[in-house]
Amino acid sequence: MKRIKLLFKLLIILLSISIIYFLPSLIPVKEIVCVTNQDICNKRINEKFKDFQNVNLRSAKKTIGNLLKNDASVSNYNFQYKINGRLIVNIIENIPQYSISNPDKQWKSLISRDGIILSVSDNSNLPILVIDESLPSIGNKVDDKILFSLKILDSLSKRQKVKYAKYSSNELLIDMDNGLKVIFPVEGEIRLLLGSYYLIDNKLKNLDEDSKMNGYTYNILDLRFNDPVLKKIYDEK
Repeated sequence: MKRIKLLFKLLIILLSISIIYFLPSLIPVKEIVCVTNQDICNKRINEKFKDFQNVNLRSAKKTIGNLLKNDASVSNYNFQYKINGRLIVNIIENIPQYSISNPDKQWKSLISRDGIILSVSDNSNLPILVIDESLPSIGNKVDDKILFSLKILDSLSKRQKVKYAKYSSNELLIDMDNGLKVIFPVEGEIRLLLGSYYLIDNKLKNLDEDSKMNGYTYNILDLRFNDPVLKKIYDEK
């Protein structure tokens, strides 16, 4: 009798394991709905899911999971299956922090905080750093010097209005809205560089009116050296 009870328990356990393992292969997926922490999924991601309608749950989750793991714009994801055959894919997106573009500004690469190219768009609300070189492909990481420049631009634009920013191999040139051109190095200590800029900029704002009336204005600040260099240009009237 004890053996029969033991066998019965083993059968129940084996049956439960079999159901858990094989059931997803028998459950049909009639519709896939993709949502993100921002809104509905973008067109690029939804296009990837078109071929997974009317497949079984196991196959859909495995294939979609592999796609999302290799997508730079996706930080994390999970699945929810509804009884009506709907599979909901919940995606947590990497939110772009920076943007770079070529001089023509036709396309902008949107970049994560750690420098990974997330997507390419024809518009961006982020401050744009112009670079002369080719834009990296989606999923690739930008050069460390470009990332350094992006961090400076991001911090600066949160406090003051920036008109234009351009990166080259040895310098970051930023045109401020107040007419001052600032040249930053592309490596070093960001906090110290910005601190030096804000200190000097504040002093420039407090220049006596006589120097301005005489036509002398400081319009270039070079922070690439241990001692910042201010260039004074005479405005002919």
